Amino acid sequence: MIGGVDFNLYEHIPSNFFNFLTGNNKEINSRIVFRIFVKAKNNNTYTLRKDDMLDIIEDYFDEFLFNEEFYDNGELLLNSRDKATAIYRRLKECGWIDDDYDIDQTVVANFEDYTISILNNLLELNKTNNFELSGRVYNIYISLKNMEIEKAYLVLNTIYENSKELIDKLRSLNSNIKKYIKRIVTLENSNNNEYLKNLLNDLMHNYKGNVIDKAYYYLKTFDSPERYKKDFKEVLNNIENNVENKTKIINQIKDTDNISYTEADLKFDEIISYLYNIFDECIRIMHEIDKKNETYIATITRKIMIILNDNKDIEGLLLNILKNYDDNGIEIELNDRRTINSESLYNNKTRKNQVTNSLIIDDAKKINPNIVKKFIKEKTKYSRKKVYKYIEAKLDVGNIITIKDFNLENQEDLIKMLLSIVYSNDIDCPYSIQFYNDIVRKNGYKMDKFEIRRK
Repeated sequence: MIGGVDFNLYEHIPSNFFNFLTGNNKEINSRIVFRIFVKAKNNNTYTLRKDDMLDIIEDYFDEFLFNEEFYDNGELLLNSRDKATAIYRRLKECGWIDDDYDIDQTVVANFEDYTISILNNLLELNKTNNFELSGRVYNIYISLKNMEIEKAYLVLNTIYENSKELIDKLRSLNSNIKKYIKRIVTLENSNNNEYLKNLLNDLMHNYKGNVIDKAYYYLKTFDSPERYKKDFKEVLNNIENNVENKTKIINQIKDTDNISYTEADLKFDEIISYLYNIFDECIRIMHEIDKKNETYIATITRKIMIILNDNKDIEGLLLNILKNYDDNGIEIELNDRRTINSESLYNNKTRKNQVTNSLIIDDAKKINPNIVKKFIKEKTKYSRKKVYKYIEAKLDVGNIITIKDFNLENQEDLIKMLLSIVYSNDIDCPYSIQFYNDIVRKNGYKMDKFEIRRK
């Protein structure tokens, strides 16, 4: 019983409806059903010709170069068309679609009415996860600064609600970055796996596009709370210290909320106190986001190197150094690149001290200095400044860089191309990247078309 209503979901949908989203193929099925649904929705009829639907599903398998095994009722399917046919049949069995003959006897697939309602609601989740923050800080600041005393409570209450929403969105963004880091960390370290490489690239692009570009970059640069914090607090102090205006606002609260003067006074104090600390709380959460962002960049760089470098990570390379020593005993200073510093996606105002580790080799274990130099070079060649120089050198040759200007068969070029995208919104980045809706493919890789230009 919910709200006095005895509601049975399976009176409205088939009992096996959600079976389509279970089992080993659940993630593939999920991606595919939304792809064909959006296509059908764009037709304003929620229908597609059966052959067109099969073509869309088949193209999906061909585009993403799946290497994992795909089973249908225990049978291993290798052909993309066979996989598409199996998914189409499964959609019908679970009641997601039905098909019928059109006037010209063409088979047409129709999404069921309950499927349309469910998928449209699920598509809203994607909008909910869009942590759009542009202009929120400025709007809060300017609303308070331009507040008229006759409408003070209405304005203050609106600012109060908007401020709580801003903090909630920042906290959600902070939590969301954890999910991206977890997804990268849990990826299997596997070589020669095109699906894994495409997935890694997709995560990088989605992270930068959905989290950094849309949600955070504007807030971090042009709409920074640091810019408005001092003036914002001064305005609040003036409101609180002006006895006449304070009394007017308390009376507005009393009349609007139909409460006593004492209760209105307490509510006034609650609002002012909350707003007084709002930008400090924003800055605190943003510092946490910066740290997680640095962790993400370091994690994804490391993951790319492991995947494309035959699983020879930095620790493995160090072990190789220690094994290949000769008769020249020395003491070596190595920078710990895992230490969070301002060389990440955004510059912090306060630079963190560089941490230095001392690796001492005694007479029993000697090391070749040339191998040490190679080790240090491997650790630093993907730094932000090195990537900038790499892109600037390419821009010296041509005014515009596209994916065709990168040799993706070379692991170093591939890594630098991916990192050039991640680093493109740094404050001091010398270039900008424009993405387009077109898809480009090169050397087995697929991604959105882009162009790089000087700023």
